[in-house]
Amino acid sequence: MITASERLTRAFAGPKHEILSGTSYKHSRGSNRSPSIVPDENSVSRLIDNRKNKVQVGDEHRQASEYRWPRDTLLSVISIFVHFSTKSLKELAKLINDPQLHLPELLDAKCHSRLADIAHILLKLGGYDPITMSYRGLQNYFQKLLPCTNWTHETLRPPLNNLLRRM
Repeated sequence: MITASERLTRAFAGPKHEILSGTSYKHSRGSNRSPSIVPDENSVSRLIDNRKNKVQVGDEHRQASEYRWPRDTLLSVISIFVHFSTKSLKELAKLINDPQLHLPELLDAKCHSRLADIAHILLKLGGYDPITMSYRGLQNYFQKLLPCTNWTHETLRPPLNNLLRRM
């Protein structure tokens, strides 16, 4: 599941705003003369622009939510799995009582670095979006998965440094 999530490490591009161009005379009916009624600040066109802005803001929130949701879900599922699996493995090791028993790593270095990249992407978004910081997946990652990860591997240090710099 983690190795197939490479697409989730892409940065949020944000909504694309269309550049509104001025009115064109080649598509208008009538002559090229200026209109006889000049709209002022209290005109209907201003109300239409306000409605358009509200729709754009709603679209921005929807796009950000669609961006956050799969990343948050993946971080939440994996961190809870690793948290409870690590506890179970430690209990099994106590029951076996073999000093030469080595507990296996649940996630390899590539998986840890990919999860760190996903958390880093959410932290970037969370800098200006408090909703992202309140998501459970990001909190679970920092509270449950990060502490039980063996960060002594040389390949895991750059993702850890990126996370610490971002925080």
